[in-house]
Amino acid sequence: APEYIRYDEHLLRAVRWLIEAGRPIGSVCHGIEVLAMAGVIKGKRITTVPKCQFDAEVCGATYVEAPVVVDGLIVTACGALDGWRWMREYLKILDAV
Repeated sequence: APEYIRYDEHLLRAVRWLIEAGRPIGSVCHGIEVLAMAGVIKGKRITTVPKCQFDAEVCGATYVEAPVVVDGLIVTACGALDGWRWMREYLKILDAV
């Protein structure tokens, strides 16, 4: 679904607002397509499924081959099997904010 919902301007506006407001945001698997389209990953280290590496890099992010990557308030995970690792890191950020 991220392949399609990444064109929803309401969603993109919400993602940008979260980043601008200093709120944590996360992405698992293909979800990076939404963050890329919102323009919030430039200069960030991220991970995603290998298929989406191009999307991330063309939007200015650095792709890291790892289960989970934390860069500032953005937490990304490679795939669904990494969800528990992603949630562990996301909760740490929520506790700190």
